Amino acid sequence: MGRLPEGLGWVYELKLDGYRAQAIRDSTGVRLLSRNGKDFSKRFPGVLAALKQAIPNHTAVDGELVAFDGEGKPSFNELQNSNSNTNVVFYVFDVLMAHGRDFKALPLLKRSSILQSFLVTSDRIQRSEQFAGDVQPFLSAVREIGGEGVVAKQLDS
Repeated sequence: MGRLPEGLGWVYELKLDGYRAQAIRDSTGVRLLSRNGKDFSKRFPGVLAALKQAIPNHTAVDGELVAFDGEGKPSFNELQNSNSNTNVVFYVFDVLMAHGRDFKALPLLKRSSILQSFLVTSDRIQRSEQFAGDVQPFLSAVREIGGEGVVAKQLDS
């Protein structure tokens, strides 16, 4: 692994091993789409139902679908072979649009604040937490839990 950028303008997130997806809620309902536009809505009904309470109308968020095994550990295999009984959580890490307003051009710091203001979390919908400061303790913790890795994000990007 290469060196992560460090400094006041950076935050770090746990890299999640799942399917990247966008949740979109509009006047027709809620959809869960892959980066390629594949509709995940029917495949993850528990997440879809929770999204109806989690995000307001005319909103699009970006995140990662993650499945957990019987021991509560993230499992890509469980996700690939998921069924209606699989514990799948949608971790939201960015807002693209909220209440009909496009926020993609705003810096991450502002988008994170907007996301925090409306996202309603539950057992199926979580916010991907960001950590600031010295990256070394965070890296050590990620290694200790056997995490997938770390994503560094610039706050003014």
